Amino acid sequence: MGTEEDRLPPTDVPALINEIVQAVRDGDDPRIRTLLERLAQRADTEALLLLRARLDEDLSPER
Repeated sequence: MGTEEDRLPPTDVPALINEIVQAVRDGDDPRIRTLLERLAQRADTEALLLLRARLDEDLSPER
């Protein structure tokens, strides 16, 4: 049986994406890996595109 964290409903995908973006900012590779594994269990194409867009926005050099 998984932990409560492993049983997040799909509506928590945006929160999970926010956590991934923060972990990337922090350079926390183990946390990124854990969060991506959790996201992979519940992500659809829309969620993956949202993650891509959020990372692109967050990591783009300021103009």
